[in-house]
Amino acid sequence: MGNGRTIHKLASGNLRLQLVFFLFAFHCSLYSQSVSAGEDHFDLKGFISVDKRFLVEQTDVPILDFYNNLQVELRARPGDKVNAVASIDFRYYDYPSGTSVMESLQSIDTPTPLEVSLWEAYVSMYGFLLENLDLRLGKQRIVWGTADKLNQTDNLNPDDFSDPLDFGRKIPSTAFMGTYYLGDWEIIGVWVPVVRPALLPSSGLDPVTMFAADMPPDISLTIQSMATKYPDFTIPNSMGAVKI
Repeated sequence: MGNGRTIHKLASGNLRLQLVFFLFAFHCSLYSQSVSAGEDHFDLKGFISVDKRFLVEQTDVPILDFYNNLQVELRARPGDKVNAVASIDFRYYDYPSGTSVMESLQSIDTPTPLEVSLWEAYVSMYGFLLENLDLRLGKQRIVWGTADKLNQTDNLNPDDFSDPLDFGRKIPSTAFMGTYYLGDWEIIGVWVPVVRPALLPSSGLDPVTMFAADMPPDISLTIQSMATKYPDFTIPNSMGAVKI
């Protein structure tokens, strides 16, 4: 499936940039398969997204170095009260990695850079210790509240800003989540031991590339590098939430 997006104007103070942005994205279900063996049940599914972006206002129409995405997920249900999920995220780029050393071409990662990460990995147990108590442990996406894209209450998982045009994507976090059913009510508690930072974009829409062409001749645009300082990884610096 393909789709196009166009951003007509970006304005900031006296800086005005007219940018036409074409996005071609191919997004489809890679496969979905169920395998049953006795009491065991497995689901295997995934998706692939091929994303190509161009700056057509410039004469040479540069192709932006944005990643393509492949994600594969396995769900296992060994019993009525246990469910396990594991998914792998692959992000592969079209630009070769930034190196001029001839020997680097001996590695497949140079012409075709690849990033692999464990996206989700958790176990859900239903009726854990108590009949009305469900428990989920592991790296998981925790949706907290509902909104259209920008949800101020959905902050238990760090933001994934790797795609500057997608403000709603989150990165799963290692967490403990319990749900207790009390009549028609649900009491949900979450504890996230380690708070992780947001993922910033590494490509796709580079502000220097976007705005430098419209800057006055006597003004240059540079991006300053900044150091990252993490809080101490202690229980007081962990995060928790409860909702009913």
